[in-house]
Amino acid sequence: RKTATLPVSIRPNPGCQWRWLDTSVLACRLPGKHHFAPATSYTVTVSTQLKALDGSHLAEPEVQTFTTWRPQVSWNDFRTWRSPVTPVFMVRLNMPVTAAQLAAHIGFDDGQGGWVKAEVEPFTKKREGPLWLPVPGTLGAVMEIDNPSPNTPLDAKAAAAAGRRVWQVLPSKPLQAATDYTLSVRPGMRSPLGPLPGEQAESVAGITTYGDFEVRGVGCNRGQVQIAPGDKDPPRCTPSDVDLLFSAPVPRATLAAIRWNPAPLPHEKLAARWRDYPQWFLRGRRDPQDARNPDRYPLTFALDPMRSYTLTVPAGVRDIFGRKLAKPVSVTFPTDHRVPFANPPPSEAVLEADQRTIAPVSFT
Repeated sequence: RKTATLPVSIRPNPGCQWRWLDTSVLACRLPGKHHFAPATSYTVTVSTQLKALDGSHLAEPEVQTFTTWRPQVSWNDFRTWRSPVTPVFMVRLNMPVTAAQLAAHIGFDDGQGGWVKAEVEPFTKKREGPLWLPVPGTLGAVMEIDNPSPNTPLDAKAAAAAGRRVWQVLPSKPLQAATDYTLSVRPGMRSPLGPLPGEQAESVAGITTYGDFEVRGVGCNRGQVQIAPGDKDPPRCTPSDVDLLFSAPVPRATLAAIRWNPAPLPHEKLAARWRDYPQWFLRGRRDPQDARNPDRYPLTFALDPMRSYTLTVPAGVRDIFGRKLAKPVSVTFPTDHRVPFANPPPSEAVLEADQRTIAPVSFT
C-alpha cells in the first residue's frame, strides 16, 4: 500500500511500499534501487486514524526519529614513507566524501595541541591478486581470486564533486622528526549524499617519525642483547645470531660497505654474501610506528666463537631515504662459544635388511 492510503508517514519520504507482515507489524519496503539516504534524519509519524481490530486508536500521534549512517573513516592502511617524516595512508570511508571535506576533518595530532592538516590525493593503486574472500553461508571457507575485476579502487571514476570512498592522505607539511603522532578524525565531515555532519572524533592510527640516520650497533642472542657504539665491556654474542642495527632502513650497498676486523670471510665471499642478501630483509617498513625500534639486518654467515670483532660503517653511506651517515661509526663486540647442538636422524627412517645403515648426525 502507498503512504497516501495509510495514516503512517516518514519524512523525508523515501518512497515506501507498505506491507502488513501480520496484524501487529507494518513494514516499509523500498522498491527497486530506492534506499534510505545516508546522513539523514527521518521522522516517523503514526496518526490517531490508525485503528486496531477492536476499533481502538492512539490518543495522540506517535512521533519517533532515526538517523542513518553519518560519514566516518571506517578503515585505514599505512602505505609508505615519502620521507622520514612524511607517512602516507590510504583511508576508506563508509560513504563518498569530497577531498575538501576529508582534508578539513582529518590530520596528524602530536598529542600536545599541535595539529598538521592532511593533504588528500586520489588513491589510484590497482588491486592485485591473489585476494581471499569469505564464501557466503560456509563458515571458515574462502575463495581465491587471482585477477580481481574490476581492479580499480572504489569510486575511481567518480567526479571530484561527487566524492569518493577511498582516498590517500599525507601531511601537508613535514612532521617533526622522532615524534609520536596519531592520524585523527574530527567531527563535522559531510557527504554529498546527506546533510548531517559526521560525529567521529577518533584516532585511527599511531605514527612515529624517524630521527637522524644513525648506526645503533649490534643486536644478538635473540634480541636480548644490544651493543651500542662505544660500549665498554659488552656481553658476548652467540656467533650464529648477530644482527646489524640502524635507526632507519638501509639499502644493500650500505651493508656491503661495512668493514670488518678481523674479516669474517675472504673478501670475495663476503661481497657475494651481501650481493645475495635475502630481499625480504631489505623490504621497506610497513608499520607507521616501526621507527620506535631499530631496523635489524641479520648476518647470513656465522662468526668464529670466542673472538672479538670490530665493524666500521664508513661515513657517506646512505639510508633508503638518501640521508648520509655524517661520520664513521665503529662497534666492537665479542662472540661466545657456539651453542652445542646435534641434529639427529629423521624420526622416520627405512632400514634395509642385511645392509649396513648409515644414520647421519650433524653437530654444531
